[in-house]
Amino acid sequence: MSTTAQPKKSQERCRPRHPAPPRALPVVAAKADEVRPGKIGRWRTGVLIGLHVLIAIHVAHWLSSGRTISPLEPSEAMEFVKHGLVNAGLIFFALAIASTLVLGRWVCGWGCHLVALQDLARWMLKQAGIRPRSLRSRVLGLVPLLAFLYMFVAPLLYQWLAGGVFEMRGWALTREDFWETFPTWTPAILTFLICGFVIIYFLGQKGFCTNACPYGGIFGVVDQLAPLRIRVTDACDQCGHCTAVCTSNVRVHEEVRDFKAVVDPGCMKCLDCVHVCPNEALYVGWGAPAVLTPPRAAAAVGATAAPGARAEPRRRDARPWAVLAVFSLLSLLLFASFDRSFAWHAHDLVVAAILAAAALLIAFLLPARSTRRGAFNYGDELILGGAFLAAMLAFRGLYGMVAFLFALGLAALIALLVLRLVRLPWTRDATLSNLRLRSAGRLQPAGYAFVLGMALLAALWAHSMVVQHYAHAVARDAAALSAAMHRGDPLRASALLRDDERARLDRALAGAAALERWGLLREPAQDLTHARLCLLAGRHSEYERRLAQVVERRPAAREPRFELAGYYAATGRTSDALRQYERYCERRPRDERGHAYYGLMLASLGEWGRARAALDRGLTLLPRSALLLMNRGLVEAEAGDLGAALPWLERAVAADPDLPQAVEALARAREALRRGGGGE
Repeated sequence: MSTTAQPKKSQERCRPRHPAPPRALPVVAAKADEVRPGKIGRWRTGVLIGLHVLIAIHVAHWLSSGRTISPLEPSEAMEFVKHGLVNAGLIFFALAIASTLVLGRWVCGWGCHLVALQDLARWMLKQAGIRPRSLRSRVLGLVPLLAFLYMFVAPLLYQWLAGGVFEMRGWALTREDFWETFPTWTPAILTFLICGFVIIYFLGQKGFCTNACPYGGIFGVVDQLAPLRIRVTDACDQCGHCTAVCTSNVRVHEEVRDFKAVVDPGCMKCLDCVHVCPNEALYVGWGAPAVLTPPRAAAAVGATAAPGARAEPRRRDARPWAVLAVFSLLSLLLFASFDRSFAWHAHDLVVAAILAAAALLIAFLLPARSTRRGAFNYGDELILGGAFLAAMLAFRGLYGMVAFLFALGLAALIALLVLRLVRLPWTRDATLSNLRLRSAGRLQPAGYAFVLGMALLAALWAHSMVVQHYAHAVARDAAALSAAMHRGDPLRASALLRDDERARLDRALAGAAALERWGLLREPAQDLTHARLCLLAGRHSEYERRLAQVVERRPAAREPRFELAGYYAATGRTSDALRQYERYCERRPRDERGHAYYGLMLASLGEWGRARAALDRGLTLLPRSALLLMNRGLVEAEAGDLGAALPWLERAVAADPDLPQAVEALARAREALRRGGGGE
C-alpha cells in the first residue's frame, strides 16, 4: 500500500502565504556580435564633443574680452530664486525643462558634459571587459529630486515663511568674473574623477544621473508628461537587443512589452535602442505621455503568468515608504541647515516637511508606471539612506573642496560601499562590480583589500566628522560675532566687546586653533575667519600675519587682498596698501574693482596723475566698464575739473544706466556746473 508523502511543518512555514506572480528576468543578447551596430552613438559622441568645444570657446571669449555671457549652467538659476536675478543659466535651464515637457528627457543624453564623461568611463570599462551592475535603490533614486527641491524651491519657501515677497530685481546676462561660482582646479578635477568615472564602476551606467544629479531630478519628473517618446510596433519579438545597448539602465524590451512605449523616467533619449532593433520595431513618436499610458492587459496580471491563471493580489508593504519618508525629511533638514552651519532655524522643519511630502507624492505617482524596481529590501534601504546622510554630514564642504553636487555623488558611492561591507559577513558569495569579495563562504584577496580600504575610509570619515564639528562651530560663533566686528573702528573693536561676546570669541579662537592643529588641509576661508577673530581679540600682529598668509596662498583672491590693503591703509602704511592693489591688478588685470580701488586710493593721497594712469590702464582693457568710467570722472571732479569729469560720468551712465552711483554723480556734477561751481 503506497502512501503519499506529506510535507513537513518546516516546509509549510517556508511556503509564502501570498506567492508573487512569476516575473521575467531581463533579456539580453547572448553575444555582443548579435546586436547590430548603431550609428546614432557616433552622432551623439560628435554632439557631446561639440558641446565641449562650445564650452572652450565660451571660456576663451571671457579670457580675451574680460566679459562674457554668464555661465550656461543650471546651478546659476539659483541666483533667480535667491536674489531675483535673471541670468543665462536660468534661461538655459528653463528652456531645457520646457523642451523636456514636449520632447522628453533629451537634454541629459545630448547636452550634458558630465554624461559625456560617464559615457567615456562606460566605454573604457567595456574595453576592459567590465560591465558594472547598475544600482537600483529607492532611497538613493529619490536623492536627485530632493536635491532639486532644496536648490530651487526651498529658497522660495523660506522667503515666503519669513513674510517676504519674491520679485525680479534685474538681469545678469553677462559677467566679468566668469569663474566666481565655479570650484578651483583641484576640487573640479576630483568632482569629474569621482562623479564622472569612479561612480560608474561602482554604481553602474549613468550612476551619478540616477542617484545624485539634481537637474536629472526635475528632468525625470517632467519627462513623464512628454508626449514624444520611444514606442513600439507589433514587429517586436522581445529579442532584448534594445536593453543590451541601453546606457540609461532602462529595461526597454519590458517597457515596450508592458506599455507599448518607454515610460521609465531614466530614459535619456539616446536612441541607441531604436537603431539596433533588428526588426525596426522601435520608433520615436507622438502619443499619450507616460502618466496616461495604461499597461497592456497581459502586463496587468504578469506577462509570464500561465493562461487562465488568476493573479494573486499583492499585499502592500508600507515599510519602504516609511523609510523614504524619514529619509526625505532628514535629507532636506541636513541640506538646508548646512547653509547656516547647523544653526537650526524655526522654519527648517516646516520647509523640509513640505518638500518631503511633495517628493513622496511625485515618487508615488510617476515612477510607479515604470518596470524599474528596487533591488534592495527595506533593511538595505535603511543602511543606504543612513550611510548617505552620514557621508553628507562628514564630507560636504570639507576643507572647501567638496561642493554640494560632488558631495551627493560621493555620498551615494560611499553608501553602496557601506552596504556591501555590512552584508559581507552574512553573504556566502559577494561581489563588488567585477571584484569577487567572498566565494563559497571564504573571503577572497579582493575581499581583504576591500575590508582594509573600508577601514581606512572609516578612519578618514571619523576624522572628517571631528573637523566638520569644529568648522561649523567656529562658523556659527563667527556669524554671531559679525555685529561686534563691525561695531565702530575694527582696530578698536576688542575694547567694546560684552562679556558674552568675549566668551564666544574665546571659544571660537579655541575651535579655530583645533582646526589648524588637526585638519589635514588648510582652508583659506577658515584661515580668513581665524585672522578676523584675532583682529576682534585685539591681536593685530597675528591678524596681519594670518591675513598675509591667506593672500600668499590665494594671490588672485580679491577679498583677503583688499582687506589686507585696507588694514595697511588704516595703520598708515600707504605704500604697502598701494603695493597690494598694484599686485592684484597684475594678477587680475580684467577685474575692474582692482583698478578702481587702486585709482581711488591714489586719488585720496592727492596723486592725481598716478590715479588717472591707473584708471586709464584699466579702461584700456575694459573700455565699457561703468565702474572705471565713473571713478575716472570722480577723480577729475575731486581734482577740481568738473568740465573734464562730465564726459566720463556721461559715458559711465551710458554704459550702465542702472548704476545708481554713476547716475547720482552725474546729476551732482551737472548741478554744480549750472551753479558755476568749480568743484563737487
